[in-house]
Amino acid sequence: MARTARLRMKVKAFLKRNPNSNTRQVYDHINSTLRQGTTMNQLTNVLAKDPDIKRTGSERVGSTIAGGSYAVGRWRLQED
Repeated sequence: MARTARLRMKVKAFLKRNPNSNTRQVYDHINSTLRQGTTMNQLTNVLAKDPDIKRTGSERVGSTIAGGSYAVGRWRLQED
């Protein structure tokens, strides 16, 4: 079983219910539902390298810490 198999299943289930979600939304959901959670680095690798997940663009989100904004990717499941 792959190291990220459980994470991949959770991400795909989330994207099935919430198509066109951004990276931050997926990250927050995963870390609130899995006991171990994940790192942003591990999550972005899963999102970028899984053939069933497609990047649909990017958006800017505000940062509460720095007061600025940064770009995050938008993701959806690949249609058959």
